[in-house]
Amino acid sequence: MKEIGGLRRLFSDVFRILGRNFWKLFAAGGVFSLVVTVVLLPALVWGRETLVWPMLAFLLCFMDAYVSQIVFGELRGESLSIAEANRRGWRTFLRPLANGICLGLLYYGAALVLALCFSPELLNGNLRLAFEAKPGVMAVLSIILFAMEVHASLLLPYTIHTGRYGFPAIFKSIGIFLRGRYGRNLGHMLLILLCTAAGALAAMQIFRICQFFSPGGGVLFWLGVLLAFLAQAAVVLPFSIAARSLAYQNAGRDAGCKAVLPAEEASQDNTIEIE
Repeated sequence: MKEIGGLRRLFSDVFRILGRNFWKLFAAGGVFSLVVTVVLLPALVWGRETLVWPMLAFLLCFMDAYVSQIVFGELRGESLSIAEANRRGWRTFLRPLANGICLGLLYYGAALVLALCFSPELLNGNLRLAFEAKPGVMAVLSIILFAMEVHASLLLPYTIHTGRYGFPAIFKSIGIFLRGRYGRNLGHMLLILLCTAAGALAAMQIFRICQFFSPGGGVLFWLGVLLAFLAQAAVVLPFSIAARSLAYQNAGRDAGCKAVLPAEEASQDNTIEIE
C-alpha cells in the first residue's frame, strides 16, 4: 500500500484494510453499540440528557481515535492488536473532541456572520422566518457550510497522524486539501461522503424495519436500535475513516508532505511531522 492511485485503488485499499481488521472493528463497535443501547438511550428516555450527551461525545471521539489508530497502523505496516489500538485510542481521543469543539465554533461563527449579513431576520432568533423570507440566501449559506465540511474532512487523519489538533490543525489540513490535486481531492471526498451517507441511511433502515414490527418499543425495537448502532460503528464509521485517511495520504503526497513513515520508524514513534 505504498502508492495510491485513482479512485478504484483507493476503494480497493479501503476494503482491504477493513477486511484485515474486521473483528477488531466489530468488537469495538459491538461494545459501543451495547453501551449506547443499554445505558445511554434508556438514560435519555429517563430525562438524563445532561449525562447522556457528554458520554456519547466521549464515546464517539474514542471510536474515531481507535479506528484511526488501526487504519494508520496498516498504512505504516503495523497490525495493531485490540489492546494496543485501545491504548493508543485512549491516549489520543481528546484530540478529536477538541477538533469537534473548534469546528463547531468555526461553523457557528461563519453561519452567524453570513446569516446576519444576508438575512437579518435571524437577529430575532426565528430560523423558520429567515428561511421563508430569503430561501435563496439560506440555501447558499447551507452550501457554504457543506463546502467547509468537505474541506475539513482531512482533519481527523491529520490529527491522528501528526498529533496536532484545534484551530491550527483545521487550517493546516484544509491547506493540504487545497495544495494537492484539488479536483481529485474534492471528487474523492464528495464520493466518500456520499457513500458514508448512504451507509448511514441503510443502517437507519434496519432500525425502521424492526420498529415497524415492534411499534410499541418491544424486543425487536431495541434489537433494531442495537443493530443500527452496530452497523454505524463497525462498518460505516470505519469505512469513512479509512477512506479519508487514504485520501489524506494522497493529498499529502501531492502537496509535498511527508505522508507515511517507514514501518521501522513508525514502530518507534506514534506521530510524524508534516512539512
